[in-house]
Amino acid sequence: MGSRRNCSKALPFGTTRPGWARPVMSAALCAKDGYFSPLEAGPALIDLALAARVNMQADTPVTGIAPAGAGWCVETSVGSVRCRDIAITAGAWSGQVSAFCGVGLRIFVDVNMLAATEPFAPALDRVATHIGGSLSLKQFDNETCLIDGGWQGKGSLRDGTRSVDGGNLLQNLGFAAKTVPALRETRVTRAWAVYEGIAADSLPLFGALPNRPGIFISACARGGFLLSPALGCHLAELMVEGRCSVPIAAYDPVRALRRA
Repeated sequence: MGSRRNCSKALPFGTTRPGWARPVMSAALCAKDGYFSPLEAGPALIDLALAARVNMQADTPVTGIAPAGAGWCVETSVGSVRCRDIAITAGAWSGQVSAFCGVGLRIFVDVNMLAATEPFAPALDRVATHIGGSLSLKQFDNETCLIDGGWQGKGSLRDGTRSVDGGNLLQNLGFAAKTVPALRETRVTRAWAVYEGIAADSLPLFGALPNRPGIFISACARGGFLLSPALGCHLAELMVEGRCSVPIAAYDPVRALRRA
């Protein structure tokens, strides 16, 4: 991850022999799964949005949302914006944004820890995850590996703190090394903590907010940012056409409403 090299391609399946340890007894293959480096994807998506003449305002927190005629007025730190429709896609902060328009959603926040390694000989040609959610591994074209685990870091969204928990990080790294022996002789170059919003049932919140015409949400997908293009496409479809071409009833945000 410490490189700006092209990290968009996974190694062709079968070109390397996955270096699994003996405790790994079986696995399932999702041929359509994939990954991308955020260092490449973020700037690329921004460039595409700007090319499409999207007006982007960075470092501009939303401070309030109120009805305004047939639409809404969004108050920000640099002024107000009037609009007909709103898409809430603020990740772990989506509950705070929905509260501005009077809709309380129960969104929990994990403080996930990630670690990047130095380059080592190719050992993984796919994203590797544990069925219990306690491990995620991916090796990029620059031969570094990104390790994500189920043991949590420290901090909370409420007070804006997040940091690595050394003991729990060792648990994550140990589990990864137990699964892929090549990691046992590989050094970690850096580690950090991030927020992840989750719903109580671990399913996404996707759809229209109740009793708030024109306000929609897409949050808590828990599938990595690689899902973002598909989620964005379906959210645009729902907002423009009033319907979605894939089933979304199970993701209705109504189920996450805070009850008085």
